[in-house]
Amino acid sequence: MPETIRTLVTRGARAALRICCGLLAVAGSLTAPGPSLLAGAALAGVVGVAVAVLARYPVDLPPLPHPAVAATGAGCLPAVVAGTASLGSAAVPAVGLLLTIGACRAARWLTSDLPEQDSSRWDEAAVRRTLRDLPTDLLLDEWRSSARPGRGDPAEELRRVRLRDLLLDEFQAREAAGTARWLAEAPGDPPDRYLGGDTSLGR
Repeated sequence: MPETIRTLVTRGARAALRICCGLLAVAGSLTAPGPSLLAGAALAGVVGVAVAVLARYPVDLPPLPHPAVAATGAGCLPAVVAGTASLGSAAVPAVGLLLTIGACRAARWLTSDLPEQDSSRWDEAAVRRTLRDLPTDLLLDEWRSSARPGRGDPAEELRRVRLRDLLLDEFQAREAAGTARWLAEAPGDPPDRYLGGDTSLGR
């Protein structure tokens, strides 16, 4: 199915679902206002909190709606059920349409792509603490190993550049005079002969 037609069908299904649910919710609110309101409020609260919790923590689920949207839909459900019951046999076509559209929407949600995990996340504060605890000779090794630019992911290259910035900060914090002399005399060379190869842990 072409993408344009698929989009039109999806939008039409959403509109039909909302219209049917809206009409049934109005009918249910008129025939059973008290139970619909109480059950709707309770259900909206439970669903809204559940969706908010799931959205806050990393779970392997397809994209979730906004908690307010989920709570609104859940809150209308008791009125929709009451409205459907009040119509009797006349509601059979509407129920069939709702079940069909709802099943299609649920299947599409369940088979949608999972949100990608942010594997490129880089905790700079943790890296800075780790560098502070390492001996100088290991920092020098890290400086040499990070000298060559990467060939792949731009984010990886940005992390490499930022790592070297943090290494330079650590060199200056440990041996400001040696670091200044290195940068003034031979910034393109490794700083080994300007910085002492300290094997003790950190500073």
